[in-house]
Amino acid sequence: MKSFYLYIFAAIVFFAAILLTDAIFWADTSDYVDSAIAFQEGGNYNFWEFGHLFWRPLGWVVWSQLFQSGYIGNWRMEMNSTFQWLNYIAGFVSTLALVAILRKFTLSFLIVGITTLCFIFSHAFLNFTQTGTSYVTALMFYMLGLLFSLRSQKGQDIAFSILSGANLAISICMWMPFLWVVPAAIAAPFAISRVERKGLISSGWKVASFSIVVILTYLIVLLILQIYSLSELRAWISAASHGNETRGFLRMVFGLSRSFVYMGNDGILIKRFLISDPLNPVAFGALVTGALWKFVLFYCLAGALLFSLVRTADGRRLTAILFLAGLPMLGFAILFDGGAVERYLPLFALAFIGLAVALQSQTIKIVRYGMLTILAVFAFVNLNAFSFWHIAEKQESYVFRIAELVVKADPDDTIFLVNWTDDLINFNRSFPFNEINSRSKLRFNAVVTPGAIQTKQWREEFAARSFKAWRNGKNVWLSSRAFSEKPEADWNWAEGDDKNVSWKEFPQFFGSLERGESVGDKNGFTLIFKSEANKSFLQKYKDKFGKDL
Repeated sequence: MKSFYLYIFAAIVFFAAILLTDAIFWADTSDYVDSAIAFQEGGNYNFWEFGHLFWRPLGWVVWSQLFQSGYIGNWRMEMNSTFQWLNYIAGFVSTLALVAILRKFTLSFLIVGITTLCFIFSHAFLNFTQTGTSYVTALMFYMLGLLFSLRSQKGQDIAFSILSGANLAISICMWMPFLWVVPAAIAAPFAISRVERKGLISSGWKVASFSIVVILTYLIVLLILQIYSLSELRAWISAASHGNETRGFLRMVFGLSRSFVYMGNDGILIKRFLISDPLNPVAFGALVTGALWKFVLFYCLAGALLFSLVRTADGRRLTAILFLAGLPMLGFAILFDGGAVERYLPLFALAFIGLAVALQSQTIKIVRYGMLTILAVFAFVNLNAFSFWHIAEKQESYVFRIAELVVKADPDDTIFLVNWTDDLINFNRSFPFNEINSRSKLRFNAVVTPGAIQTKQWREEFAARSFKAWRNGKNVWLSSRAFSEKPEADWNWAEGDDKNVSWKEFPQFFGSLERGESVGDKNGFTLIFKSEANKSFLQKYKDKFGKDL
């Protein structure tokens, strides 16, 4: 009966969190929506993507069967809502699954309640549960696979082993990085009890079930896509990276902490400090008061967690499982976009199990209370950052910046921001239900995306996109920031972050173009004339681009 109250508590906290907060970052949801709608219209825009194999098809099936209206103008809103509701459900199920998983360990009800609350208010989970990405849905299937794995710990029930493997397989079909933590889920029962023959047999059933589902699924998709050669397979897999070349140990170190506690644009401060940004230098004192304290607290918490676990035999077994999951996952993050907040969601289930066991086992009061204090601080920081009132305030500043552009520009005009980290990119993609986004239909492009292959040809791509707009009878608008000799501190630019581009190149290049009217202030937009002089200037870059858009 007491377990029932734990589930009720978890449900209340989850729904309270959803009611009081909103997402800040919707990641690639806009691309998933475009893909599903293109498929509905008979096209194929990455519908079967290697990295998110099931996500677009799942969203399309649910939308087309339950929510699709006859008015095409509503389809984007409907698709965004469909993906979002799938994650609401996944987040709720994940929360209840965590409670069920923690009940498999000898933990007090208070510890289970505290851990569940911290899980709900962790940065990545709180944000992505309210978006249209596949990450939390993948986490749900992983946690179900982990729960079934623990249920089959003594090998009594083959059905649980098969269900475990199948759910783990679906998790990687939702989002491929969960592959790195599958072995840990299969081995998780050994964190509770010693290795026995029955347990090994159970693990064999999990591996077999997982392998069969994954192999059959990908074989079917390869047949659908008519991929029959290794070169075609490699091209399909590599396309899932979207040309992202960001990597590095420090990105991983800071990205891991950001997954658990919101740091906002503090990441830019850290980046500027580390690369000694000459345009917006950051002093060590400003770094400490701005972002570093959260970073330090996170690794103090991680250190206390490991210290607490290794003090007991059960804790040491769990530590081995954590390393089995963490080492490949962190290694992957070093090699691929380790600064992304979502990158570490595959570790969340095991990390919060470790947190609960550490809190339960720790007898040194100063360590336990220190951990609880840090957790309380992180929960407050995240709740404040994601609160409706805070996010509404941020949206108002974005609306003010584009209000005049909405009046002047045609929805099909090509509009350029200088860099992908411009706040307007996120506003346009992450707040689809904001009135100005749903009404204006404006879409923003970035001149450069630091860390992407595209930066090597940013001039050529700008030229090609401009010619395409003019060819279709549309205008080209450019952020007025592109003409500034130096970026301001709040423009989210870190000089030297990408060696292929420097800020000074923007005013040098765009200053050669003939310009028309401007709307707004220095943060506004400028019309780029469709003049013979501009076409002549851009033609040589367009020719180098090597393809038409």
